[in-house]
Amino acid sequence: MSDDRLDDEPAHAPLGPSAAEGWATCSDYVNANAGLPDEPTYPAAEGTVAHGISNTCLTLGFDASDFIGTTTQILDWTFTWTEEDAFLLQRGIDRIRALPGQFFGEHRVRTEQWTIPGQFGTLDRAGFDDEWIWIEDLKWGRFPVYPYEHLQNIQYALGFWNDVARHHTNATKFALSIDQPRCAGGGGVWYTTLDELLKAGEWLKGRAALTQQPNPPRTASEKGCVWCRRRRAPGGCDTYSEFNTLLIGNKFEDMDIDIILDNPLALPTTGVITPERRSFILSHRKMMELWMDMLAEQELADYLAGRPTPGRKAVVDTQKGTRDKWKDEKAAEAALVPLLGDKSFTKKLITPVQAGKQIGPEDREIIAAHIEPGVKGKSMVPEADARPAIPVMTFDEEAEVEVGEVEK
Repeated sequence: MSDDRLDDEPAHAPLGPSAAEGWATCSDYVNANAGLPDEPTYPAAEGTVAHGISNTCLTLGFDASDFIGTTTQILDWTFTWTEEDAFLLQRGIDRIRALPGQFFGEHRVRTEQWTIPGQFGTLDRAGFDDEWIWIEDLKWGRFPVYPYEHLQNIQYALGFWNDVARHHTNATKFALSIDQPRCAGGGGVWYTTLDELLKAGEWLKGRAALTQQPNPPRTASEKGCVWCRRRRAPGGCDTYSEFNTLLIGNKFEDMDIDIILDNPLALPTTGVITPERRSFILSHRKMMELWMDMLAEQELADYLAGRPTPGRKAVVDTQKGTRDKWKDEKAAEAALVPLLGDKSFTKKLITPVQAGKQIGPEDREIIAAHIEPGVKGKSMVPEADARPAIPVMTFDEEAEVEVGEVEK
């Protein structure tokens, strides 16, 4: 399954694009996941709603705002499309509409030429003209996804070129993009060529062949393990656990990372946290957090089932769970108002951001004096992140700043 959809690839396309990061990294990925249920999740169901509205807008001419207030039931979850959802999705829709050529939405493409027979995938958005072929994948999740050498988009691009584009255009330049409107810094565009994609296709074909071995090796990786069901199944995945144990254990001492990951970056094996070692560790932070979350879930389940959790117990955590809410607000209001009157309600001034969305530019000066600008937070992210880097001052530039001068 992909990161944010329930219906991305049917089960009979085990080497489909949405699972490419898994099977292309771990040759045992397909076998490891065989027979394990793909448990539905709230984010996946939420992503399915967004994809459906997006495709309806692009194929039938609607805008995302036309669906505000509509509800969709998926499994046990009910989703109501909000104004914020519409605002975020519409930007990508407008961008796609501005592109030349014919639009292809929710289009199935064959990928067997670069995997094994019978494989395919369903892309979100694609098109072409005389010069460019473009592919875009919508990600509604909040975990950043970057377009550079994104294996899912590479497979979509190759399949779309082979099935459709090459029969109508001689274009050999590609724009492969990720639209991730709810994740700051995620998404973006990777510009590449047909020659580079064909090279990547040959690499993918080789990786696909490795999955067909009688006993393919299992390999842990940051991207490959995220959606693997084996790591969450009873018994888990020893390779995944070993990777994380080695990564965090013993204060990162005596770690032969080159052997563990076959990583070309040669890191020192001393206990000193060098800049290189620090970057490597932080680049795998998400993987370690997911592993820790998995262990915590297993421990709680063991405790509640009466199994050993040496030295630890479960308690009620007021920071978790859900808060009480009215079953029916109108019925609750009718019962509460006679008791509390106006105290049954609270009035809160909307935020500056909310106000800015509702008033025109000509009126914003009226409220400007009442706004205290927020302090912008700072975080370290991968270089592929779409957000611009914060300018830094070199040593020479710092020496030129006069006493009392404010750094711009």
